[in-house]
Amino acid sequence: MGGLVSLLREKNIRKRSLGIFGSFGWSGGGMKEFEDFAGYCCRSPACGPYLRDACHDLSFEVHDRELSKEAILKELRIEMEKTRRLNELYEQRKELKIEIEPPEASAP
Repeated sequence: MGGLVSLLREKNIRKRSLGIFGSFGWSGGGMKEFEDFAGYCCRSPACGPYLRDACHDLSFEVHDRELSKEAILKELRIEMEKTRRLNELYEQRKELKIEIEPPEASAP
């Protein structure tokens, strides 16, 4: 079970469902390790918000990403610039004219 938990941490999996299950064969150790991983993921702003429902079902607190005003403004400026560039590109494509020549008649 420890190998699975290590693999999940290394893969940095996001935006996926999370379920915890176990069996008597795990003798409690694997289940505890998996619960620790789920708790870590739910507390992480990089993972928890995407698994909010699963974290709440498992009674884990979810930590959201906290941004400063400067970071929010910077992200807004980036998005506005991206939108401006896309609109500029779309306008260029509208102006593009392609003329197709009629096929040449083949000799009988």
